[in-house]
Amino acid sequence: MSKRYNYTKLMSRDPYKYGSIGIEDLIDLYEHPVYGEDSPVIAVQHERQLAWNTGLYDPWGDDGDEEIIIEQMYELLEDLEL
Repeated sequence: MSKRYNYTKLMSRDPYKYGSIGIEDLIDLYEHPVYGEDSPVIAVQHERQLAWNTGLYDPWGDDGDEEIIIEQMYELLEDLEL
């Protein structure tokens, strides 16, 4: 299971946005506000105020990484029953 972050606290730190993935459920990818690029990318789904550690350092570096992030979101939603 992916580590969740407090959405409000994370966004209040104004993290650097790398980009976005997804079509139906847009997921924004951010740099960690304290550890920067030395930490895995943080994924955020704003509509659901959901933020989590992807475990990936370069989500565009390998085929399938974007799908992994989308799967992580659905797993978190299932666990939270949202």
